[in-house]
Amino acid sequence: KLYDNVTIPEPEMKNSFKALPDFLQKQGPAVDRFGTRYGSSRHYQASMKNYYALITGVDQACKEIVDKLKEEGLYNNTMIIF
Repeated sequence: KLYDNVTIPEPEMKNSFKALPDFLQKQGPAVDRFGTRYGSSRHYQASMKNYYALITGVDQACKEIVDKLKEEGLYNNTMIIF
């Protein structure tokens, strides 16, 4: 699996979370999502590796589109918008 043998540096997130208003720290789906994604080092690594893999997949798809446009002679007359 992509990025399996990579350790992604972890930012200091506890202080950032504590800087949020109290109501954002104590309730709602964002708090649950934060815990699921970043509640432990293992969760953080899994979330970020999945995110990086997604970005890599988008990059690869864009490359394939550009390559096909060039192959078909359409690249110079094509605008790609994200």
